[in-house]
Amino acid sequence: MFDTFTEEAFRMVVVSTAVAADTGWPDTVPGHLLVTLAEEAPGVRAALRAAGAVPDYLAAGRRTDLVGAARRIDGKQRRRREARALPSPLMPVAFDPAMSATIQMAVREALRLGDRSIASRHLMLALLRVAADERAVLVRAGTDLDRLRAALAEPWGAEPRRSDA
Repeated sequence: MFDTFTEEAFRMVVVSTAVAADTGWPDTVPGHLLVTLAEEAPGVRAALRAAGAVPDYLAAGRRTDLVGAARRIDGKQRRRREARALPSPLMPVAFDPAMSATIQMAVREALRLGDRSIASRHLMLALLRVAADERAVLVRAGTDLDRLRAALAEPWGAEPRRSDA
């Protein structure tokens, strides 16, 4: 599935699984991807700034929210998480249904824009379409969603595709 992802976009998905582990979640959710994109994807960071957000504050605030939410996970989910090994590059990591839908929507966003590979901007556009909680986080952070969509829809310099695909 990830063979059409650019190296950066694939790295964003992988790093989001590490953010999930760092924040105590049993699965990767769209909030982990938002944190990762706001912290580490240069083009998305620029688009966020153009739309009125401060990427570092956005990422830090969302990360704090995710840690707090993880503390409220009930005992059954926590036992399930503790029974599983921590994510590693060699082991598949579980995505919750919303995260899976976000990744699938990123593929559709790339097709909609006529792009041959899925880049970090497509992941962010997918978050805007699929993840209502993340849209709300962006709005609370002062983001103009229309300006963000417009900035993300503009063609960027080509990100190299994954060479190991």
